[in-house]
Amino acid sequence: MAPVTNLSYEPVSPVEPEPHSMRRGREPHGLPKGGSRVTEVLPSPNDSVWTLQDERRARTPPGGHGEKAQVKLGMMERLEETWIWETLALTWALMCLASVIAVLAFISGKSVSSWKMPIGPNALVGVFSTLSKAALMTVIPACISQLKWIHFSQSPRRLIDMQAYDDASRGPFGSLLFLHSLIVRRGRSKVSALAAVGCFITTVALALEPFTQQIISFRIREIELGDGQGTASLAVATAYDTNADTRSGTWRREVMDQSMQGAILAGIFSQTIDTGAYEQCSTSNCSWPVASSLSICSSCQDVTASTAKNCSGTLATKAQICNYTTPARNELAAERGPGGSSTYYATWIDTSARFGSDTINDGAPAIISSVAMLRTQDPRNVTGSPNTFNAHIDECHFYWCKITYNENRIFANGSRISETSRELLNWDQSKRVPKVAVIDKGNTTSYTINVIDSSGIARMLQSLFSTSLIYQGYNNPVETEFSIAQLLYNTANFSSLMEYTASSMSARLRSGSGSVTSNVTHVRGTAMHTETYIHGSVSGMERIAVEKTALCDDFIKKRRYDDAEGNDGLRRRFS
Repeated sequence: MAPVTNLSYEPVSPVEPEPHSMRRGREPHGLPKGGSRVTEVLPSPNDSVWTLQDERRARTPPGGHGEKAQVKLGMMERLEETWIWETLALTWALMCLASVIAVLAFISGKSVSSWKMPIGPNALVGVFSTLSKAALMTVIPACISQLKWIHFSQSPRRLIDMQAYDDASRGPFGSLLFLHSLIVRRGRSKVSALAAVGCFITTVALALEPFTQQIISFRIREIELGDGQGTASLAVATAYDTNADTRSGTWRREVMDQSMQGAILAGIFSQTIDTGAYEQCSTSNCSWPVASSLSICSSCQDVTASTAKNCSGTLATKAQICNYTTPARNELAAERGPGGSSTYYATWIDTSARFGSDTINDGAPAIISSVAMLRTQDPRNVTGSPNTFNAHIDECHFYWCKITYNENRIFANGSRISETSRELLNWDQSKRVPKVAVIDKGNTTSYTINVIDSSGIARMLQSLFSTSLIYQGYNNPVETEFSIAQLLYNTANFSSLMEYTASSMSARLRSGSGSVTSNVTHVRGTAMHTETYIHGSVSGMERIAVEKTALCDDFIKKRRYDDAEGNDGLRRRFS
């Protein structure tokens, strides 16, 4: 048989219709819809022309005349002539995609604990996505097959194109071959470009399900707990009054507030702050609004240069003694002299404390006490016989202040954020002694202070910081009685030690222990809880849905074009 070189579509005489099952077995893959169907491929007498027959005209029975004599088709056959199945499949795919979007919109932002279904959200989305993919893979091959007939109806084409379209409509591998041939070959048409889109979607659909699983993610967030679910309370001090009062016109000296004594010692020796005394957080993750509290603050500075010094004697002849007077009138002394076995005795540490002010005057700074510490050079590091002391003097003040907590937050890991501002308060004698007031500079906030209690703090500090440590020629100085001198000697930062002491006393004020209950108020905060919630990208699914349906929409438009051409649309001769 000679090779086929030409293809034509010629009308032929009506033939006896065959049973439908026999015809279907002889049909090539991907028959055109809209009435034109290939039933046979017949060689012409010269083996150079093929004839395509129209099935509907071939259905005319013997003796029939024209269209009126055609055999009536069954319901299923008539449905096969339409796009009803593809339309239903596309509708089902859209419904599945809509279900995925609805699931994402419903669960997005909800906690994992609120999901009660036996199937997980990822699995549910995967089921709908798989059903959508299966339905879409029914539509796309049919559309590619239809594009094949449209492709051949427009102009003369090579027969190998029919094989390429058939392979493309059968699966991903054929789609890849079609895309490759389209890239290599020139002269691409609009129809082939549209078919390439279908091939691209067929190929990409293989990875659709794994990417669909990425639409849902699980994240962690902090949520506020309602009433009865969590406790967040922050205590702030509004006064310091243990009800110490006068009797018979004279002040009755009572035992000092023992809880304040413990706070002072804790600040000096342990240098830790018990925040649990004024913070209550049931979840270890709480925040509070801006709040102000009556507090005790400290400020320190190096006053070595501004301290008056008076020394007598020299080390060359006898002991040398130096007396110091600080700017706050704290009296310090240091001495050094020859000892036995060619050694020296010398003052290492000397401290002094006094009341902040002799009288309480309106508008004067509310200073509780001032503390000074003198530290000399270690004589073990001195060679020869020094004629002068190398003394260093620090002086600190404890005063009533207002601390404003602009942001107060603690986290579950124990870290905290606490931005504060401090303001020195002034005395205000508008109230009857001993219960006076301290007020801020703007006269907007006033706190009640019992001067007997305030004096008790000053006396406690005075008793603690009236000590000294003297080196007597031994390797290390030894204390035989209770004193903080050894601790001060080992403290590298005196200012930090005073800050811990002030903070410990402020924590005592905010805890309210040892005082009347009116000294403290509680600021209500927010207790937060960490939970895992579902995050669904609804916008991503909407974009996928649009991209999936755009191709089939164009296919339907092409089908309308083919129907408008009528049955003659495929009756063209190609040479």
